[in-house]
Order: sequence, then C-alpha cells, then structure tokens
Amino acid sequence: MILTFEIIGEIAIIILIVLIFLIIFGVLLFLISFKTGKYPLPGIFSGLIDAFYSPIRFIVEKIGLDPKYFNSILVDVKNSINRDSFKKVPPKERVIVLPQCLRSIKCPAKLSSVEGIECTKCGLCYIKEFKEKTETLGYKVFILPGGTFVKRILKGTKPKAVLGVACFIDLFEGIKICEKARIPVQGVLLKTTGCVETIVDWDEVWEKVLLGVDVNEVKSS
Repeated sequence: MILTFEIIGEIAIIILIVLIFLIIFGVLLFLISFKTGKYPLPGIFSGLIDAFYSPIRFIVEKIGLDPKYFNSILVDVKNSINRDSFKKVPPKERVIVLPQCLRSIKCPAKLSSVEGIECTKCGLCYIKEFKEKTETLGYKVFILPGGTFVKRILKGTKPKAVLGVACFIDLFEGIKICEKARIPVQGVLLKTTGCVETIVDWDEVWEKVLLGVDVNEVKSS
C-alpha cells in the first residue's frame, strides 16, 4: 500500500513538472512573439493558450506587460493558423459576425431571436454601408447582441468560414467555438470596450473581408 502511494506521488510530481514546463514554454513563445512580431510554432502556441490561458496571462501580467498586447497577440496567432483555410472559402460561404455595440446609440433596429439585430439601413452608423458592400461580395452579415448567438448562427447558416469582430472575451470564445466545429475563422478586436458605440478599425476588418477574394471576379459574376 505504501509503495502504491509512493508511485502515485511520483506520478503526480512528474505531471506537475510537465504542466509547469508547458506553461513556461507558453510564456516564452508569447515573449518571442511580442518582441519579434513573428509567431513560432503557432499551432503549439495556440494549444498551450487554450489549455493554460489563465496561468500564462497571470505570468505575463506579473512581468509587467499590458494585457491588451497579450490579447492582441493571441488573436493574431489564431488568425495566422486559420488564414490559409479561410482564404480558400468563397465569400458566399462565409459569414461576418458584428457586435451590436458598433451601432449608433439612436439605432432603431429590433432584435430577432433567430438572426440577432435586424439592420434597418437607417445610415446612423457605418454598419449599413459595410453590410451592403460585403453582401455584394456574397457574405452574410449578422449583428449579434452577445456570444450566445454565435452557436445559433453557426447551426442555422452552416458557414464554411467566419469573420468575427468583438471584444477579446467574446472574440476568443467565438474563435474557440469555430475551431471546435472545424470552421476557419478570422477575428478583429474592438479598439474600445463597452456596450455602446464602440470603435473598430474598419480598414483591418476589410483586410480580413478581402482575404482570398478576387473583387474583379466577384463584380463580373
């Protein structure tokens, strides 16, 4: 019996050492990414972040780095892993998910339990123009009030690729949902947080929109 407990103890120590090593390795990959702007071993880095997000972020913050850099790099790593697969999917099989907080505070749109916020094209915010232009390319655009709608949209539309815009918590969760469903995904972080009239870099969003898209070909079709 004593021998059995000793073996269990030794195994537990080995597991603990391995976990600590993996967490430290994840931190090192982050620091390399932060300093060089390149993402070595992105697949491994992504897996480590998924498994040890909290301890890696804790260590990074203790080192003194701003959490916004941590969040930005994580999204960039996920984007780099999914970019090539995303580019291969035609726009008509992609969906774009926007957060409702990008709307004007005076937005008259109503909430649908099926498709989220239904844009009335009032022109009070950029969403009207963005939606019209991307739908011309073949995209389906959804404006969602929260992350709970993401699974509903994926189930209802069955897209083969997803472009999401959101705050980090919602975006990272949405990316993991897509990855679990084996759907290539690209994400863009909001520049400001909050529930009303948030800001995003629309140029960055358009860069993702046009990945793998031949605009001339779309226009002639």
